[in-house]
Amino acid sequence: MASDDGITISVEVPPSAPAPVATEDSAPASVATEEPAIPPVVQPISSSRGKTKTSRALSMFKETCCMHRVPHRLRQVNKKAYEPNVISIGPYHRGKPHLAPMEVIKERCFWEVAEETNRGMVEFESEMTPFENEARKCYEEPLDLPSQKFVQVMIFDGCFIVQLIRKVYPGGIFKVGRIQADIRNDLLLLENQLPFSVLFKLYQMIVPEPGEIKQFAELTLYFFELSHRRLPERDFIHLLDIVHSTYLPSARGIEQHQVFKAQAEAEAVAEPNSQRSWKFIRSATELEDSGIGFFGASVEKMRVENQGVELEIFDIMFTSDTKVSRIPTCIKLGTKVLWIPTPITLDTKVLRIPTLQVDDSTERRLRNFMAFEQFFPVEKPTYFVDYVVFMDNLINTGKDVQLLCKSGVLDNWLGDDEVVSQMFNKLRESIYMSRDFYYAEIFCKDSTTIQLNSITFSLPELRFFIHPIEEKTPEGREVIRCAARIRHQKTKKPKKIFLRLVARPLLAKVKDTTGIVGLDVVPNAREVLIGLYSKTLKEIQTVPEDEGYRKAVESFTRHRLKVCQEEEDWEMIEQRLGCGQVEELIEEARDELTLIGKMIEWDPWGVPDDYECEVIKNDAPVPKHVPLHRPGPLPEEFYKTLEALSEKDEPKITSGEPQII
Repeated sequence: MASDDGITISVEVPPSAPAPVATEDSAPASVATEEPAIPPVVQPISSSRGKTKTSRALSMFKETCCMHRVPHRLRQVNKKAYEPNVISIGPYHRGKPHLAPMEVIKERCFWEVAEETNRGMVEFESEMTPFENEARKCYEEPLDLPSQKFVQVMIFDGCFIVQLIRKVYPGGIFKVGRIQADIRNDLLLLENQLPFSVLFKLYQMIVPEPGEIKQFAELTLYFFELSHRRLPERDFIHLLDIVHSTYLPSARGIEQHQVFKAQAEAEAVAEPNSQRSWKFIRSATELEDSGIGFFGASVEKMRVENQGVELEIFDIMFTSDTKVSRIPTCIKLGTKVLWIPTPITLDTKVLRIPTLQVDDSTERRLRNFMAFEQFFPVEKPTYFVDYVVFMDNLINTGKDVQLLCKSGVLDNWLGDDEVVSQMFNKLRESIYMSRDFYYAEIFCKDSTTIQLNSITFSLPELRFFIHPIEEKTPEGREVIRCAARIRHQKTKKPKKIFLRLVARPLLAKVKDTTGIVGLDVVPNAREVLIGLYSKTLKEIQTVPEDEGYRKAVESFTRHRLKVCQEEEDWEMIEQRLGCGQVEELIEEARDELTLIGKMIEWDPWGVPDDYECEVIKNDAPVPKHVPLHRPGPLPEEFYKTLEALSEKDEPKITSGEPQII
């Protein structure tokens, strides 16, 4: 997941956990508001109070603290997303051959801990054995590990994780390649977990002054490079649960969703037969064709733009905006022509979505977060599932990804837009959605906006842009009637003739960018060029008529002026001239006008015939980075002709003595 801030919100862990979900109705629906008390601090077990402290530590285990297996329906979509690459934690993946090297490192790490704490294996086993029965209950299926072996798994795996959290890296392991990133990713797999209470107990045995469990959880965020996030005040199941709990919408977003939910429920009671269409949203390219824009930026940047308003990664907003488009072109309605000579203002809707960085670990993290949410109780929200469903609706093809990357919604580190598209399309497979879909309000707004075509012209605006003569034609009257219906009958779907005849041709004529850094689009480029070329022909008259410079400037300027006068479309001007974009032609024309002024000032054609030029020789070597503009080789015919002329004019030698010419 992209590295964005989190928000403190209290979510209670329910007292009982359901079996693996098998129906769509089992997805979470709401946010709990109770804040459970902070669990008691577990102190190191002493010989005199061992029994009491052990009981307090065991009380931290809850029946809901289950280490679930990934459901078969999810595993068969992408098995590798749930398999560890370098390290196994807990009993599920223990013993796999490709994970064996890390077993040696974990054992070495334990003996370093034993030396540091002056505790041996026997003492660690005696301290952790009382946790065995409760720890076994945390796992979904019966384990065939013997008692002593299971306790050793907790000790070896737990000590290794605790040392990582403390930033005490065994044997310089993090100096090897990107092993650190691989271990972080493996520690966030659903099936690769230890109970967090086991980790905290080992932390208490290793650190002299361990502090409270919340402080240990905050240290865990430092290890995952999420120290800027805040933790909710509740118990945690495992490392995946800790990281997952920091990715929540803002309190403002949750409150807004609750208001929408209450309104929807009230409408459902008032109109039992009404149906709210929110389950599907159009793709990004289709929304753009309908006039809906996209804006993406980091959470931090959005907060600054919104003057510090609380925002998080899941806060997607539908806002109104205005877009000024300068369209110096014409539109044909049948046999008639409508001239649009001035700018127009379009009312648009914009989806503001925090930027998501997509790299090679994004799919694994999203899949494991969603798999974790599949076991949530009904009343708990599934924000990752809802987010992926939303993005999957936006993305159908690589073109949608390209548009979202251009808008700043996605930061594609994979490079291939089609790969990102396929990733999102497969993420949603076999995932159960929540009945309380978090983005239902946006889906409803999108449906309404699409129905209204999003882009509308008011009646006076459209009359202004239609030529007065053409306003009385049947085509012109039909366009005005369509605009009036769009403006005054917003509950009905307007005729498609408006978008087909007016909006789409208008948008097709707008150049979004030149593709050249520092060169902005000039909406009225044709008019600017005509003015510059006319001024150039006027200014060049000061140069003597027989000068080559004037002849050359007049020749190409007249040609370009003629093309601009004949063509009204900037695309046709660029195509006919073949000298780059119209914006580049404008820069050239301005430079030419500047040069004409300099040439008149310098007066190079006013040099007397008897003026002798001073030749200055410079034998300094030319730097390697400076290209040598040397003329190309002359054709062979030139040398043959020169040789023939030389032989023809060569004087005949009548004696052996050389002649002086």
